[in-house]
Amino acid sequence: MNISKISSSQIEIIEKNNDYLSFYIKNNLVLSKIIGEFDSNLKEIENITNTKINLRGNLMIVRGDIS
Repeated sequence: MNISKISSSQIEIIEKNNDYLSFYIKNNLVLSKIIGEFDSNLKEIENITNTKINLRGNLMIVRGDIS
């Protein structure tokens, strides 16, 4: 699956404010492509965006300046 083909029907934004964004990833294949092997993509995204990402099941919470 090409990650650029992820549609909004596969990801649902739960809550957003200036400090964090939480969203639910409905498709496990999409989730695995986003997080990468051994969470390597999450770590890279955190470094690039200067955020902290927490994952609990299919719920992802991104903390940092989300404005």
